[in-house]
Amino acid sequence: MAGAGAGKTTLLSRRFLHHVQVEGLSPLAVVAVTFTELAATELRARVRALVQAQPGATPDTLGALEAAPICTLHALAARICREHPDAAEVPRGFRVLDEREGRLWQAEQLDAAIARLPARSFEGLAWSHMRQALEELGREPHLAAQALAAPLPEPTELAAWLRDAALADCLADPTWQHAVESLRAIAFPPEARIEALRAQTLQAVTLLEAAAAGAADPAAACAAMSGLALRGKLGWPGRDSEVEALKEAIRVVREALKALEPEVSVQPGPADQAWPAVQPLLREAWEQVQAQLAVAKRQARCLDYADLELGALRALRQPEVRAFYQARWKAFIVDEFQDTNPTQAELLTWLTADARLTIVGDDKQAIFGFRRADVSVFHRFREAIAARGEERSLLTSYRTHVPLVAVLNRVCAPLLGALHRDMDARRAAPADGPHLTAAWLDVDPHDRRVTSGDRQRAEAFDVAERIARDLAEGRPVHDRRTGAIRPLAPTDVAVLARTWAALPAFEEALRARGIAAVQTKGGDLFDTQEALDGLSLLQWLADPADALSLVAVLRSPMGHVPDGALAELAATLGDTRDWSAALAEASQPDIRHAAQWLTALRAARRGDAPSDLLVRADHLSGYTAVLAHLPGAARRLADWQGLVTLVREFERGGQDLESVVLRLRRLRASGVSFERPALETGEAVSLMTLHASKGLEWPLVALVDLARRPPVHTPTVRADAQLGVALRIVASASSEEAPPPLLYRWLAREQALLERAERRRLLYVGMTRARDHLMLSAAARAGGWLDDLAPALASAGIVPTWVPFAPPPEAPSPPRASAITRAADWALGPGAPPIRFDPAAWGQAWRADDEALDRLS
Repeated sequence: MAGAGAGKTTLLSRRFLHHVQVEGLSPLAVVAVTFTELAATELRARVRALVQAQPGATPDTLGALEAAPICTLHALAARICREHPDAAEVPRGFRVLDEREGRLWQAEQLDAAIARLPARSFEGLAWSHMRQALEELGREPHLAAQALAAPLPEPTELAAWLRDAALADCLADPTWQHAVESLRAIAFPPEARIEALRAQTLQAVTLLEAAAAGAADPAAACAAMSGLALRGKLGWPGRDSEVEALKEAIRVVREALKALEPEVSVQPGPADQAWPAVQPLLREAWEQVQAQLAVAKRQARCLDYADLELGALRALRQPEVRAFYQARWKAFIVDEFQDTNPTQAELLTWLTADARLTIVGDDKQAIFGFRRADVSVFHRFREAIAARGEERSLLTSYRTHVPLVAVLNRVCAPLLGALHRDMDARRAAPADGPHLTAAWLDVDPHDRRVTSGDRQRAEAFDVAERIARDLAEGRPVHDRRTGAIRPLAPTDVAVLARTWAALPAFEEALRARGIAAVQTKGGDLFDTQEALDGLSLLQWLADPADALSLVAVLRSPMGHVPDGALAELAATLGDTRDWSAALAEASQPDIRHAAQWLTALRAARRGDAPSDLLVRADHLSGYTAVLAHLPGAARRLADWQGLVTLVREFERGGQDLESVVLRLRRLRASGVSFERPALETGEAVSLMTLHASKGLEWPLVALVDLARRPPVHTPTVRADAQLGVALRIVASASSEEAPPPLLYRWLAREQALLERAERRRLLYVGMTRARDHLMLSAAARAGGWLDDLAPALASAGIVPTWVPFAPPPEAPSPPRASAITRAADWALGPGAPPIRFDPAAWGQAWRADDEALDRLS
């Protein structure tokens, strides 16, 4: 059990050395499984250094170490499949598709496989729902096969589960409990009207508590509050504060029971009646599609990561294969075990049945549920090892100093509950505290004049101001390399958010304070404006009738055409609405330059590769010259180059423009993401997502955007290995507006609980990236992580600072097209000097604006 910063990598390398030096095993007999290839490389380097430092280290040992199986679990599974292809039922000489390639291959092959399904497969499901279900199930085939074979629970049983869960959630809510405490603690004389309301509310509470014990109907508790109103004179002389506290408690109970009423009245509906007949059709379609995809993969000799895991499992179920590896591999060390999924757990169970097994992990850092990781796997293995082996806890932080560790202990204990274990530390603080500060933006959430964008920019400017102050004052920090105390530098600072979408505002604010900042990694390339600009261009070149893509290009820094000029062009379209023809004939000066190079590009589209078209568009328009003058230029240029590189990969094999565009559209529609190119920070503040920050550390960490609410995820299908499969919409129900099956609702509730627990763990990961100082920041009083974090801070005695809302600085108007054109002209040839302008809000000039596009079309 390795807490954050507790020297886990050192433990792994010394454990490997122990197997070799003390137990006398060959390095070839010790398997070390890591989460990433980078971690495997680092671990091999550490072990190599330790072995070389040992007296008597032989060349044979060092040579064996270079060939030792220190790798990811997928690489280990691939090795088993290559060595036993017949037992694994995989083609010989297969190539491995990485996660992105696997999703791409699946997206391209799925439609063809579905097209071969018989017509009866769609009797209970619309084609679109069937496709979405099969696509989502295909991301975890082992779970899908188990879930589709599981017997469905009775709908009446599910209804009871949902009612009991809703009731338990209500009674366990801290806000409810506080309200009930107030109701029971504050009493008034019988003649007071507020006392009658209190008695009526307490009666409802008593009924609800009895319902939880099975002695009453929860619907009766909800009905007991019906008609209760807090209007009229409710005061009592000299006790105004108690009256207000009681009114608030009554209001909380009334609203909670109002929300609870539909939950405790839930009954099976049309979808529950239809689903048992539809589910076998889905199972049959799944089996047929998987068989067709397996044939296609065998013909193409390719396997994705899920295929590797399943193939290795099939091989290890053969006694002779197990005996082969039991004789070869005597010890296993598995890192980041909290991020293991159930399929990988079954694979490791077979491999380690007769071997020494060491697992290293921290259930507080299990944050990859979206990659199918299941922290319960770690708990099961931990219990099994503790029953017949031993457990060691690494509870000393070599990252963070003593005072900050003490503060984090107080905050994380209520935040993580049973998962928490107090850490200690050895290092003294480089300066006096406070070492953890929190600042919430004090703005009325009901004030519609303040937009969410205003709040985010105001938060960003406040964080930038605090970082600038720490830099200017030379906040003392500990230098990990030298051990000395020195002033804070920009490269010592990281701004971390849950999603990369929040980071541009903080980058803009830091740059406005003269502080260099770089979004180093994290996020989907397809979500960047630079990629969208290039994709719009390729889409229009492939289909000149696509007016929306053409207008997007014209409004981008590539076309740099003002909206006014586009409106004038729209007025000349006539009945044909042919934007491409109108562009060729345009006489407006603001459009003429774009029309010339776009026309030239269309003429070259048949002879040039798609990536060459992007490069030529850049040269003709001066696109990257414009990007170089915008905030976050390095990040923008890297994203543009990342798109060019991606398109070049898709061209391999002679793909033409239309084929490449079709593949890109399929990828985006299927939700396949492409990681943005990583950047070196240099002497700059790092901006990245919390997931990307795992394993890293900085002297000062600002954890921001804490009030952002998590996205609502409503997949088409939900699956559980024991309970079965349920779809959100069953077409054969009486109406597509009918509620989803109760099984879908139950699985959605279970998933929501898992996601909330994971969000708390993600918050812990973010806080423990800090070595010397931690800033917490939010753009609202409540919501998002604050619902969990605020009570934890209060219990630790930390009072947030309330930052008065002030409108963020007015951003300058976007630069005129003529200035952009002169910058492009300068980029293409000598003569004119570079044009430098302050473009803090220039991004708003080209981002997709539905209302503006509606007016134009």
